[in-house]
Amino acid sequence: MDEVLPVIRLSGSPFEIGFQHGSILSDRIKACFNIYMGIFKLPMEEILPHCDRVMETLRQFAPHLAQEIEGIAEGAGVPLEHVVAINARTEIMTIHTQQKRKKQDISECTVLRFEGGLLGQNWDWVDALEELIVILDITDTDGHRMITITEPGMLAKIGINSSGLGVTLNYLEAIEPIHPSYPIHIFLRLALESKTVGDFKTLVESVKHNTGSASAIVCSSPDEYVHFEFTPTNVLLPNKVIINDNGLEVFSRTNHYLGLPEEGQKITKCSSSRYSKSCELLELIEDLTIEDMKGILLNNEGEKPICRDKKNGTRVTVIMDLPNQTIHYTKGNPFTNQEFFTLSLTSAKM
Repeated sequence: MDEVLPVIRLSGSPFEIGFQHGSILSDRIKACFNIYMGIFKLPMEEILPHCDRVMETLRQFAPHLAQEIEGIAEGAGVPLEHVVAINARTEIMTIHTQQKRKKQDISECTVLRFEGGLLGQNWDWVDALEELIVILDITDTDGHRMITITEPGMLAKIGINSSGLGVTLNYLEAIEPIHPSYPIHIFLRLALESKTVGDFKTLVESVKHNTGSASAIVCSSPDEYVHFEFTPTNVLLPNKVIINDNGLEVFSRTNHYLGLPEEGQKITKCSSSRYSKSCELLELIEDLTIEDMKGILLNNEGEKPICRDKKNGTRVTVIMDLPNQTIHYTKGNPFTNQEFFTLSLTSAKM
């Protein structure tokens, strides 16, 4: 693995950005697709209709992102549906588990937010993806810049932008049938393209009855944030802010719905344990510093800890300092890679 996560700088029109992405990361994109085909456990002919639906939706709703995906596929020399499947992987995985009537075997991510503009996440995911993780540093034709820690071939995941916004993601266990129309990773990219939290909120509410996904997004600026929970047919806006004993406004979420009753949800022991522990630790903090956030995200106490070094454990820990437009991250699992590296949107590109 590289000394730090590879930083891939992309710019130009949507197709040019995609073509650069695909050309530079061709081998990683092919490896990423092969990993997901092993996870999906679905033949390609069953995946194709979902990919077609996603591209049809994008060409109407966000044609520039359809062009970028086409550019990625052409640059990487792979079929278009392979890149679409990577971007819709969360929804396609859920379709498989629903068809087999079994619980998803992978539990993802703990998210924290501190008032004043610190936003952090442990990205918990399959071991095989750790060697493929990249950082995309994207500048569009308007000069808007985004930094996202993501997977090869994927438009975005965790990240910050030059307007001072940051975004995180949590997978949720679907409570109704999935039909991928607007994959959650598309929404993450649209969040990073937004200038304000309000802009992103308006965009999501325009399609909230047909997302086809089951995930949660936190989109934050230094001064405000919006917390969405997506069901396949609706979008919830749960208000779960904690004012701790020291009067500090803090927030945590894991991998179950906070805006729905617990009854009827398939809440894993891992998700409930991480949520309880993170809320407990948030009640105790006296300051809202990067070190305080690290202390919670790197906590490894208990059978189902916040930071996990077991199979499908923490792949990257990320903390975003939104007022200073800086992202701090580990090079893989923080148990073996405890040093944090830093990228800034205010510094000149290398």
